[in-house]
Amino acid sequence: MFCPFCSRVFEGTGSKYCPYCGQDISEYTTVAEKGRSLINGLRKRFYDNDPQKAKVIMTAGLVAILVLIVALVAVTVYDEDSDNQTSLPRGYVPINDNEFIQLGGDYLTGELSAYMNDAKQFIIYLDAEIAEKNEKYVWVLRDEQYNDYQIITKHESELIWLEPEIGNYNVLVYCYEHEDSETYSECYTGSMLYIGDLDKMYVWDFHGKTVRINTHASAEEIAHYKTESILPVSVRHGIDKDRITDLVVTSGAVHSLENALSRCYELYFGDAEGYGYAEFILTFIRENVEYDFDIVNYSHSDYWSYPLETLHMGCGDQEDLAILYASLLKAAGYDVGLMFVPNNVIVGIHIAVPSDVVCPENSHSVMIRHDGRTYAMANTSPESDDPIGFLDDRYGISINGKTFTFYGDVVEGDYGFHACK
Repeated sequence: MFCPFCSRVFEGTGSKYCPYCGQDISEYTTVAEKGRSLINGLRKRFYDNDPQKAKVIMTAGLVAILVLIVALVAVTVYDEDSDNQTSLPRGYVPINDNEFIQLGGDYLTGELSAYMNDAKQFIIYLDAEIAEKNEKYVWVLRDEQYNDYQIITKHESELIWLEPEIGNYNVLVYCYEHEDSETYSECYTGSMLYIGDLDKMYVWDFHGKTVRINTHASAEEIAHYKTESILPVSVRHGIDKDRITDLVVTSGAVHSLENALSRCYELYFGDAEGYGYAEFILTFIRENVEYDFDIVNYSHSDYWSYPLETLHMGCGDQEDLAILYASLLKAAGYDVGLMFVPNNVIVGIHIAVPSDVVCPENSHSVMIRHDGRTYAMANTSPESDDPIGFLDDRYGISINGKTFTFYGDVVEGDYGFHACK
């Protein structure tokens, strides 16, 4: 036993008194009191008898405690980093560190679910309650970008997608209550946008030279514009036209792409500025980004996409191409805006059009004045070959940018110019 008063250790005697100092030691029964007693005893036995040895032991103990604390902190940080790397919002299935699939439609309501198995197969399956009611299923997997599809009839309520690739897909499943049923009882559909890092080489011709650039964007940045956008649905779906300039962004991959374009232009043609460089960027878009409808890419009749979304898809409609062009120009330091005209959105650039630029046949010069500045109009459509400052004869715009004609007829509507701030 140990006496907290005289700090002596002795064999138990059955008495509540210390045989050396006579103090009552029966009251010291709590853990804290026993701990304090033990410390006092150790101090008496070690420190008072051999101070130098006691200091060595204490130092070693403190070092051991510090090492343990550092190890615990390191493990905690590692666990937090691991959680951050693998955590995704609801509706996302991770494929690997740099790729994932964004789910939509009936995936979000629970009728459809999906996961990636160890064999890297994407498993799509129906809710158990739905599966119990049906005996036969017709699965349709559709590649929206290439307008291709596969159909398979199964008795299982799951579909195995063997080799998923980056792209935009939809799955439909028609459920039949009985094997011989001729009409399906219910149908479910889900969208799957496979997102991965964008690494691409662009090649096109400009002024007699074949030029090429490489660009990169991370899957995380691409997903940012899909999952963290502060824009309401009404803006994305083109309802609030005053907000279209909110999608003109210049950071991240857009900034990197503009840097690559400027370096390429300076290598072959001179300083990346003025009319020539603006034409170079316009040609880049016309030659490398295809025209396609929003209903195909995003399952909506109208969907304004951020520049990186358009680059990721490799295509877009008139609004998407105009937003991409305006973003690259703004990143390069140009004063730009977006103009709604009948059946199109074009880009206005505050720039002087050289006098030696030839007006193409069936086109005319189009300039507008806005807030004391003159803007030359540019059509980003891949079908157009009009240089900046010229539009084909379908479009007529007054100098104040407020009166519009289409095929010669005056038209009214939600048209007009929106400067990018």
